[in-house]
Amino acid sequence: MFHLNEDNKVTAALSRITDLVFLQLLFLLTSIPIVTIGAGLSAMFTVCRKLRLDTISEIGSTYFHAFAEGWKKSTVAWLLFLFVGVMLYVDFNFYADRGALGTAARVLAFLIGAVAYLCFVYLFPMLAWLENRLLPQMKNALILSLIHAGTTALVTLLYAAAFALSRFLLPIFLFIGFSGPVYLASGLLLKALSAQAPELLPSEEEEPEEKEEASQDDTTE
Repeated sequence: MFHLNEDNKVTAALSRITDLVFLQLLFLLTSIPIVTIGAGLSAMFTVCRKLRLDTISEIGSTYFHAFAEGWKKSTVAWLLFLFVGVMLYVDFNFYADRGALGTAARVLAFLIGAVAYLCFVYLFPMLAWLENRLLPQMKNALILSLIHAGTTALVTLLYAAAFALSRFLLPIFLFIGFSGPVYLASGLLLKALSAQAPELLPSEEEEPEEKEEASQDDTTE
């Protein structure tokens, strides 16, 4: 029976890209109602963490399990961010060309938007990876974004680069435009969050589940 050599770097890279394309498809399909984007983001971070740690056996079942398990908190969080975003957009346009008052209002809106974004960067990974109530997680997400300012800046550059490239490489963006940046960001965010939550990273004694399954399959064959 033919087996791909997963130790080959090219083969491993192609396999991971295939995983991310499939993950992107799942995210796009579950985000069609718009209000479910938050649950999709949370589920995508769950899958990306497991991909990073090499502890995933099946992407589809893992994604939908995480989607169903965390959809309430993730949807509430997403709707809050969506509401804030719409209000800030309206304020920016309403106070345009209104003199000093308009400038002050737009500066205030910008500051509120910056705070919301800092919270956004960490909140959905935390909803996916850590158990807690929503409001404490929102507060902790904002605090962690400031404590780990370097990581926050790198993730911001990553997201900005993905957005910029989407204008020129739309076909690639449609395939991995969301899953790719989230996968890369997960590596950075895992390192940052594991300083406060060591359980996010497995101990050296723990063996990835798929490796155990693979060895069992080899034994059976």
